[in-house]
Amino acid sequence: MDHPERKRKTKPQLRRFLHHDKKIKLRELLGEGGEGVVYRVEIEGETYALKLFERWVYRGRKSLGLHEKNQIMTASFVHECRAFARLDSMGENGTWAVKCHGWMKLSHDQIKSLGLWKLRHEYDHWAIVKDYIAEELTLGHIPEIRRKMEIARKALLWPSDIGPPNYRGSFLVDLGRVRTYPYVRRLWSDTSRREWFAHFDKYGTSWDISVRDGSIIETSVNERLKEYIAEAAEMRKKRQEELNQRRKPDATTNEHISDKAM
Repeated sequence: MDHPERKRKTKPQLRRFLHHDKKIKLRELLGEGGEGVVYRVEIEGETYALKLFERWVYRGRKSLGLHEKNQIMTASFVHECRAFARLDSMGENGTWAVKCHGWMKLSHDQIKSLGLWKLRHEYDHWAIVKDYIAEELTLGHIPEIRRKMEIARKALLWPSDIGPPNYRGSFLVDLGRVRTYPYVRRLWSDTSRREWFAHFDKYGTSWDISVRDGSIIETSVNERLKEYIAEAAEMRKKRQEELNQRRKPDATTNEHISDKAM
């Protein structure tokens, strides 16, 4: 993968993390997926979220016929670097998405400190350092998330993996699939990008069926799930009414008991 320092100086660049050469203290594993692993770490007394990327291999369609330099543009690490650099150049670092403190390339000792020495060949050693946000996503964050999406629109970003698992509070924390203009021509469409934002504007509030009481229930948003929840609630209501009816004393039985008592 191209070294970030070799990128042309005329374009916004993501800076290298200030304490890139300091000792990393592992606190906990926050998550892992197809792009890499995320840890809560302590560096120089400050707490961060560190995302370490898996060794990158181009998995796109060969039929696209992309040149190697364009293939690299589709890597998750490059996606995050370019998106965070664009936001920082606009003075929006830490507004739409989590605040980013820069990139770093982990040394062998730093890899060992994360307990990944045996798996070192599976990772590129490239990492991005971000604020650690403990706050969970709740229904109350949805209006703010929708409002802040205008920042991404103005920054000429094209998000694609926007869902509850990728948010902490109202901040997007995973930018591994966010495309930044200019991008590979064959993988960029102004029309499709506008349609994506229009779709988000229309269906963003559908997250109320995905997030409840601060806990993520579903990772996808769809109208059928909303209908299913409504149907299930109606069925529960009917069952409760039937149970309540069964618990009521039978009127004829009460009359029979009253006659005997007389």
